[in-house]
Amino acid sequence: MDILVYNKMKQKYGRRLQKILEPLEPVNRLELCESVDGLSFRLRHVVQVPAVAVLNAGSRRELDALVALADLLCDVRIILILPDRKMETTAAGHRLHPRYLTYADSDFSEISAVLGKMIGRVNPTITADPKTAMGAVRA
Repeated sequence: MDILVYNKMKQKYGRRLQKILEPLEPVNRLELCESVDGLSFRLRHVVQVPAVAVLNAGSRRELDALVALADLLCDVRIILILPDRKMETTAAGHRLHPRYLTYADSDFSEISAVLGKMIGRVNPTITADPKTAMGAVRA
């Protein structure tokens, strides 16, 4: 597993993020957590550290809960999606030291491109596919 995703499908932007990540599911590169407790359990009890975590904080409360897990995420490259553009929210998000930070109301296609590059750097058998901006496994 290369990508750990925290995303609530019931959130307005959760479904949009899932569509961006769908191309990775068939190649078993994606593990989804829909609760902070599930994410915490995954990070504490599974030996393999994910290469990248995509964290979609749907509210400030969720962001604070994710920040509380910062020690468990210290060796993980993070793509963070913040719920709003308030200065306090952005400052809180930076406590996770994300490699890429964006907002729920932005264009998620950028996430696809960033994720593809991150995976390619972690796993040299992955190359960027210019048509989808996602990684493709070399045969």
